[in-house]
Amino acid sequence: RLREMSDVAVALVPAASAKALKDALKVRGWLSTARRPAMVGGRIAFPLADGAEDAIALAASTPPFCDIEAVERIATDALAVKKAPPPQKQKPHSAHKARVAAAPTRAQERSFGGGAAIRGS
Repeated sequence: RLREMSDVAVALVPAASAKALKDALKVRGWLSTARRPAMVGGRIAFPLADGAEDAIALAASTPPFCDIEAVERIATDALAVKKAPPPQKQKPHSAHKARVAAAPTRAQERSFGGGAAIRGS
């Protein structure tokens, strides 16, 4: 169990195939969200999510997964940890805008000439 904690499964691919493969891994949820890809032996090593090794083995004959040269386990410290994204700030007047947008609107009567017609001038 200790060995499993100190290594991570990676898909090794040539740089020419990296973009298509990364997109395919991400769409299927097979790309690890905890680590960044790295160069290993002249190839790009994409860190795999838990359980992705078996799924990749089944999909190995279909593009773009047929471009994977190897799936190996490497030391965890060989891949950089991804930083958590910064929290998004809320716009300062967003609550006010929501209340204004939700308020019912009434038709407002218009007065031209300062009410001269009513005063009888």
